[in-house]
Amino acid sequence: MFPKSPPFLALTGALSAVAAPSALARSEEPCAKVSSLYQQAVKANVTEPIMVDGGLAHECLQSMPFDAQKGAKFVSELTKYIQFQSTIELLENPPAGYLSAPTDLLGGMDEVLAKARNSQFTSHYEFDNAILQVLHSANDGHLGGILCSDTIFYFKNLVPLISISSDGVQLPQLYTLEDAKVLQKHLKKVSPIVTINGYDAVSYLNQYAESDHFQDPDARYNHLFPSYARYIAQQGLAGTWTFNNGLWPGYAAQNLTFANGTSLEVPTHAEIALENFKYGNGSALWEDVCLAQSASASDVTEDSLSKRSEAAGKKAPAMYPKPAMRDEYNTISGYFLEDDLEDVAVLFVPSFETNKYEGDPLAFANHATDFVKKAVNTGKKKLVIDVSGNPGGNTASGYDLFRVFFPQADMYTASRIRAHESVNIVGQALASLTEDTDDYGAEGIALYDLVSPNQTYHFQSWEEYYGPQQVNGANLSHIAANFDFDVISSWELPIRGYGPVKLNETATPFAPEDILVVTDGYCTSTCTLFTELMTHLGGVKTLAFGGRPQNGPMQAMGGSKGSQVASSALIDLWVEGAKTLGEKSTQDEKPLLSLEQRKALNASAPAVEELPFNLPSLTVNWKNSYLRDNHEIPVQFLYEPADCRLFYTWENYKSPATTWTAAARAWWGNGTCVPSSSAASNSTVQGSPNH
Repeated sequence: MFPKSPPFLALTGALSAVAAPSALARSEEPCAKVSSLYQQAVKANVTEPIMVDGGLAHECLQSMPFDAQKGAKFVSELTKYIQFQSTIELLENPPAGYLSAPTDLLGGMDEVLAKARNSQFTSHYEFDNAILQVLHSANDGHLGGILCSDTIFYFKNLVPLISISSDGVQLPQLYTLEDAKVLQKHLKKVSPIVTINGYDAVSYLNQYAESDHFQDPDARYNHLFPSYARYIAQQGLAGTWTFNNGLWPGYAAQNLTFANGTSLEVPTHAEIALENFKYGNGSALWEDVCLAQSASASDVTEDSLSKRSEAAGKKAPAMYPKPAMRDEYNTISGYFLEDDLEDVAVLFVPSFETNKYEGDPLAFANHATDFVKKAVNTGKKKLVIDVSGNPGGNTASGYDLFRVFFPQADMYTASRIRAHESVNIVGQALASLTEDTDDYGAEGIALYDLVSPNQTYHFQSWEEYYGPQQVNGANLSHIAANFDFDVISSWELPIRGYGPVKLNETATPFAPEDILVVTDGYCTSTCTLFTELMTHLGGVKTLAFGGRPQNGPMQAMGGSKGSQVASSALIDLWVEGAKTLGEKSTQDEKPLLSLEQRKALNASAPAVEELPFNLPSLTVNWKNSYLRDNHEIPVQFLYEPADCRLFYTWENYKSPATTWTAAARAWWGNGTCVPSSSAASNSTVQGSPNH
């Protein structure tokens, strides 16, 4: 079943046909061809995003020149940022139970550096992709980047796929989204997909998803397909099969073969991401987009990074029922089920991104409090908490939401950072900052924010915190809380019971056995911090939807389980602070840094001004997270199966609220879980199932 071309694609296709005999025929430069199509579309007043043939766009990117000297310098500086990644050593030799492949991040960057020095890249685009391949090999959503050549085109196809089961328990099959719609009325008129590009479809998709930013393969598989929960969380409706962060999928067209013997060719398209594509060749494109301080650098960055729309979330999402409670941006909403489930309430939390607008964190907290009170007062006995599609966000909001359900629980969070020369010198320089003097974002470095996991002891010196200790072959800091809750909690950013925020409600509104956390494996960052607290401190159970078409358990939390991410901009701020304060203290009786340390900092710490290419975005996982009873293996590497698993049905996709009724009936009613999935205990184990 062929998709309809959107107006803007059809128009640009027609325009290219018209232009071919004249302008395009005179130029063999692929970027010039793209430019001509773009300018013609602009003249035709095309208002939709302009798309061109994916193969042509890829050729344009491949024509960008590579500068070996600048490339080597860029990799060297980039590696200094990656030193702040907390999991480097354990990624090389992960423990049993970790379901992703091992990887050597620093070794991989060294290989890219060697190739750069030897001019072994044919284009800057190939160079950028080699770097991304190293970063993506960690399967960590906190470690990643957007490089300059990734901001030019967004590659996509227009044939979404979907994996659906007939009843939520039988193994699902693959369909195109359009065929899945027809399937509901005409069972014999459509057929499942059996191969892609000649390979078994499921195996192909598993391999296609291997570089996605989830440590769990079932979460990666789910991410291939569309999701309304992700859409509400402003992560985009499309899955990675159709839009893999805009990256080149490897083919100008892909072939789907169906069980009935028919086939469908799926072409790759490229959306032009730049505001004005006006380049006659790859060199001009490279100079304008990639060279540091170039004229369009700020525009490229602004266009490329995902931004929350001012209008987003103003209306309740049409694909969900009318909520009993909803915040302005749909980060939290509440529902009451009906019929045989009239004693069940649902709290839908697709995002903890509460720090985008002034007043959001407090509004989020108040909405949660009011809804839970209303649920209890109206006789609801059970609660489903749906965190499907949740990409994380504001950690304080995650901690505060846990306190709604377990106000008397002793909060316990544990983290470590990776020890290395740069962070040690930065820490010595910034440790003495106070809340009032911290102009460098030094939470987690300055002593005012360094406390024990149970929040009862403040570290007295940087050396006491830093150590380092050798843990599983890595030099790491001593264990500490993720934050000092009394420091970060405020009326604007509340964590009830800490700082000025009172703990008004002390009773647990629902018994642990009457709460069920539902996920699609996407749960990342703050979402995992919240879910870990709910399960390990609260004793709550979890149910996961979807995943690969095989029986057995699935993890509830497939995303990054690190406790804090750090951007390159934040690391730059730390380094700037260390250099500034170190220099200012040189005349003091006890300078913060010795001359040798200041020289070492200049040599080992990243310097944004030294980057020869624009760096739109780079992040690392700054802190590992640990459980109370395991301070050696970060939760990122622990296999944590959900207590029950269901597959998605068409009804679940079309009407996502049906996942709540399915989950409630499977867990508390007469429903069943996927075979061999409910036997998995929610206790953390290091042995993985036979996947």
